[in-house]
Amino acid sequence: MINALANGSIDNLSNLAEARDTQTMIRLLSENGPEADVLDAGTTMRFLTAYYAVTGAVKKMTGTPRMCERPIGILVDALRTLGADITYLNKDGYPPMQLNGFTFKGNREISIRGDVSSQFISAILMVAPLLPAGLKLQITGALGSKPYIEMTLAQMKHFGIQAIADWSKGSIEIPAQKYTLQPFAVESDWSGASYWYSMVALSPFEDSSLELLGLKEDSLQGDSAIKAIMEPLGVKSTYTGRGYLLTKIPAQAYLAWDFTDCPDLAQTICVIAVVKDIPLTLASIGEMLLETEDVEIIPVDIPGWKVVNHGNLTVALDVTITEALRAEGIAREVVNRIQNIRKESQLEVIDRIRVTLTANSLWSDAINQNSQYIRGQVLADSLTLVENFQEGERVEWEENQTMFIQISKS
Repeated sequence: MINALANGSIDNLSNLAEARDTQTMIRLLSENGPEADVLDAGTTMRFLTAYYAVTGAVKKMTGTPRMCERPIGILVDALRTLGADITYLNKDGYPPMQLNGFTFKGNREISIRGDVSSQFISAILMVAPLLPAGLKLQITGALGSKPYIEMTLAQMKHFGIQAIADWSKGSIEIPAQKYTLQPFAVESDWSGASYWYSMVALSPFEDSSLELLGLKEDSLQGDSAIKAIMEPLGVKSTYTGRGYLLTKIPAQAYLAWDFTDCPDLAQTICVIAVVKDIPLTLASIGEMLLETEDVEIIPVDIPGWKVVNHGNLTVALDVTITEALRAEGIAREVVNRIQNIRKESQLEVIDRIRVTLTANSLWSDAINQNSQYIRGQVLADSLTLVENFQEGERVEWEENQTMFIQISKS
């Protein structure tokens, strides 16, 4: 988003994630249509609402039914105070919304609670330099996710934006100024890295190790605390110049940690501690001490579920395949096949396409039910099912059926 505010192209950024939230953001920033459908990407909804509002766009903001159940009122109230014309189209405080431009009202000071999602605060900060008089943001109450705010300000500084933060008073002041385009390599995600740490910690092999690429030694991400947290849980982190080498080591007998700046790590750490029989005290999310005798896991057979027990680990999986799940699975597989064809065709990430597929009773209903999802994922302007279609890429399907998929650039 900052790159877009600096009028940069996607080629200015490197190490972008292939995650759907990232790809959805890229797609929407490259489009100029009347509607921005973020699917289920909450970060994209919050950041682009601020982006489109302050840049004066006339646009409908929407997403999946679940996305439209996630509150956004705090951000909208702040944007309205600054001059954004935003109307809720269904329920107050929730998407979908209609954005109808921006008229500066002379307000350069607003307040926002510190215990809300840091993404609301980051969204406001990133658009603050575009405001005619800049912005002074007053954060009320305790700030729950300070590392994320510091990371936002650091990225803005990389692109030439100066800000004055007084953490003792909870205020951030950003004068009116312009972003300066700079190349930028996106750091890999420390939150996602935590799951790889758990794999090494729980591995049955004492010589387990793996290297995670793209993680920075001086990271501003709060969840980079995983390095220090995981050492007493049996994983050593060594910086290699291109990322971190994780090595399994003997674990300590006990761990206590304050999760104020890294709350997203708490659940992963709890699971690791339980499986490894390590007593754990967690601070700043409520305290509890887990002993081995406090946890009893009894595997039982449940109709429609597969339950497996191994030592201290029990996994239960619902193996019932409903029609809805089957349709969703087919849709995801179609997306995967089309994405592979896009890559083989050497299309640009923002290129829009037309898709034609063979119609068949095994998959046609599922594709029709999930047409919007498929088109959104593969950037398709059209998705057409044709009887006896036999052109393009041949795909072997279940029950010895064959699907043909043809794509063409729009």
